[in-house]
Amino acid sequence: MKKMRLFIGMLIATLLLGCVTADQQYKELSSKKEVIKSFFIADNRIYAIGQLNSYQFNSKDNGDTAQLIKLLESPYTKNISFVKIDEIRKNVKSNEVEAFLSIYFNHKNLTKAQLDELYNINSPYRDGRRMFFSMNNGNLVDIKNKNEILQKAKLIQPLETKYVEFSNEKEISINKLNKEEAALSAIIIPFAIIGLPFAIVEKVLTTVTSP
Repeated sequence: MKKMRLFIGMLIATLLLGCVTADQQYKELSSKKEVIKSFFIADNRIYAIGQLNSYQFNSKDNGDTAQLIKLLESPYTKNISFVKIDEIRKNVKSNEVEAFLSIYFNHKNLTKAQLDELYNINSPYRDGRRMFFSMNNGNLVDIKNKNEILQKAKLIQPLETKYVEFSNEKEISINKLNKEEAALSAIIIPFAIIGLPFAIVEKVLTTVTSP
């Protein structure tokens, strides 16, 4: 019995040490308010234009970004009732960007077969009428025709979130980071290939909620 208690105690201590180590590795360096003004699909990628930055997320390996694109190109887009971007964060060591989204659905007028199809073809992470997506493989980009896109594809209701920069290293110099900013990829997105799922959602919401 004593040996069993000792083993359990050592196991708990190991788990707690692992948690502490993981917490120490993630270090938030800065957090700012971000306002997403446009969110769209182009060339099988997801783009977001914010007040601070412009973001590009690549779809690969049938991950969350690919599943989100699949959802936004499906007939079930009209059943989205609310979209929330929980957080956008950048790893300053790798310059990789990830974003976390919650999408809420209105189940009205959907049959059981349609609900099964909706939840089977998309995000495996869901809670009731809400789906969670974790988009990675992202990076900051410089969209040269950003103003043109915003004139034609601006969200009626901008999406507020927060932009966080973090490091997985225990110690890192912020001054050093400022001197080592990665160069942004300059791109031009032809407006003809842009899909506007969230713009459509906002228009639907405005129509539904207007008195």
